[in-house]
Amino acid sequence: MTVSEVRLDGRPVDSRTDIYALGLLIYEMVTGQRAFVKGSQAGLIAAILTEEPPLMAAIEPKTPGPVERIVRTALAKDPNKRWQDANDLARELTWAASTSHTTTVDGAPRAGARNLRASVMPAVATAFIIAALGAAGFMWTRTPNPANGDAESASGKSEPAMRGPESAPRSPRSAVRNFVILPCRTNSDATAQAYCDGLTDTLSAKMTPLAVSRGLQVTSTLEVRRRGVTDASQARRDFGATLVLEGSILRAADSVRVNYVLVDTATLKQIDAYSSTAAASDAFGLQDRVATWAASALALKLSREEQQALVAAAPDTPAALEVFLEGRGYLLNFQQPGNIDRAIEKFDRAIALDPRYAPAYSGLGAAYWQKYEATQDTARVQQARTACAQAVALDAQLAGSHVCLGTVALGTGQAEQAVEHFQHAVEREPTSDEATLGLARAQTRAGAAAEAEATYQRAIALRPQYWATHIWLGNFYRERARYPEAVRAYEQALALTPDNARAYYILCGMYGTGSVGRYDDAIAACRKSAAIVPSVAAYSNWGAVLSNLRQFDAAIEQFAAAGRVGPEDYLLDGDMARAYFHAGRRSEAKALYERALTLVNQSLTVRPRDVDAQISAAAYHAKLGDRRQAIEHLNRLPADISDPHVLIFGAVVYMDLADRPTALSWLERAKRGGMVAAELRDWIELDGLKGEPRYAALSSQ
Repeated sequence: MTVSEVRLDGRPVDSRTDIYALGLLIYEMVTGQRAFVKGSQAGLIAAILTEEPPLMAAIEPKTPGPVERIVRTALAKDPNKRWQDANDLARELTWAASTSHTTTVDGAPRAGARNLRASVMPAVATAFIIAALGAAGFMWTRTPNPANGDAESASGKSEPAMRGPESAPRSPRSAVRNFVILPCRTNSDATAQAYCDGLTDTLSAKMTPLAVSRGLQVTSTLEVRRRGVTDASQARRDFGATLVLEGSILRAADSVRVNYVLVDTATLKQIDAYSSTAAASDAFGLQDRVATWAASALALKLSREEQQALVAAAPDTPAALEVFLEGRGYLLNFQQPGNIDRAIEKFDRAIALDPRYAPAYSGLGAAYWQKYEATQDTARVQQARTACAQAVALDAQLAGSHVCLGTVALGTGQAEQAVEHFQHAVEREPTSDEATLGLARAQTRAGAAAEAEATYQRAIALRPQYWATHIWLGNFYRERARYPEAVRAYEQALALTPDNARAYYILCGMYGTGSVGRYDDAIAACRKSAAIVPSVAAYSNWGAVLSNLRQFDAAIEQFAAAGRVGPEDYLLDGDMARAYFHAGRRSEAKALYERALTLVNQSLTVRPRDVDAQISAAAYHAKLGDRRQAIEHLNRLPADISDPHVLIFGAVVYMDLADRPTALSWLERAKRGGMVAAELRDWIELDGLKGEPRYAALSSQ
């Protein structure tokens, strides 16, 4: 049967036109409103051809992320960027349905049409697709009505045209460079989420060494969590990801179902998918199957030895792995109240199930150390050390055990021992971010800066296309006031990931200091970062550059923009308060400093040894005229601190306390730590020292 139809742009319709129409229908089912609403048919046609509909989540906040992605792909203006046939779309909707859940309050479903619509939409859409497509998988064409904005075709035909599905083009795998495993989702409680997170972290650790040797860079779980990346588009912006793995786990009383989808971030199209159901006690087998599928989906052809390495030895008691993964997931989210104790409980349980399972001892040691960091309970230090040592005794080849011991040694001032432990870890797992960063930091603390720099350089040589290694090296140079080298390292990270919003705002901060003085480039970089993804860091760095230029009113505008896109933050409040203070708006500054103090004190209850929090608290107290509290926080800084940036901050605190001699002493310490004289011009608080001979000596070098 032949049907003569044309699209609004004059080209013939095909199966992808039906995909577009179905996308519009799903959009309306989720949001309760049409994608395009205009007052006239001409306006509506123009909107369909040139505009994007509002995000569904902006209308219905509970729209699942996968559904948003599926519909955006279906509604792409370019037909080549849509799902190419019904099978692809049906698979995606089926997966989305399996990851959806109903929001509850006290265990009962929440009432209300909007909540209900968001929670049941994926399942309804899946059923609709199955019914519409039938067993043969054919597409359908319905009567379009451009006046309602619900179709792309303008033929006016009412009879259906049956078409066979076409194969969706696959992304060229040889071009893959950056890979991100996104945080997984679950339909259940905190324990299920912890299991889900633990499985994701383990999968990332398994895939990294295999991918590196084949030119595929895997971003670590820690980086993904630190940046809060949760979807493919954000992974592309923040990390330059070309591929992401999206996963979910559905857990019942005695079974677990996993769903994974490999997605091309440029087109948001599915490349491959995997689902498996297993007994809850078969965590090892499940982990094995997911890792094997992921390697295959990424076209990683493994040797026999690599295949064996991909599947770690199972614990003697399989149930121990399930509990271990839960503990690992809780520890990944240690900032959440109670999670450290839950992690300790899970690792203890895993050890009780299998007393010779080394990873459980390593996890327990890490959890005890986090408990010490949070409470300063010194009894936890020995517990951490003992657990880590037991992990090494059981399996000396386990990199995590040596990282565990290195972390404890570094945290207790034993830098040389920490270097030894981290070196062992790097030898066993050269691609481990945690081991590499730990080794470089331990070498720095031990006074071996040249060795630390070499560690970063080796990491770059091993993974030259991994943007993060260049950021690490840039941070190392920046902390030592080697600014030209820092800028080059950050620019290399940006060259590897041209849409990396983080690299742009880091460069903004670097360009906009007195030591570099590229203020126009700084503002352009922050503007670019904010255009890619509006963030607190982009706008606050922009405000800091303007503050350095003494344009405090303009700086306030950017700090306010930062506040609109992110949660309350003591650093942002402090920066904004400083801008208000020097703009002469003292009452507003005072209120912000008081709010910043509340937030920083909350942070210090969790991490009392956080240097940034301590120096910030000192600065805020000084601005509010509380000399005793300001000095008390300064005295809590490490006695041997040499970071020039922290020491300059200390000098500013003493200037606010009207103690010029002590301020100069702190600046002289900063100079010995590598301070560049041009940095002094960034601080209006230090202008009062310009008549001092000691200051003249510092600022002339």
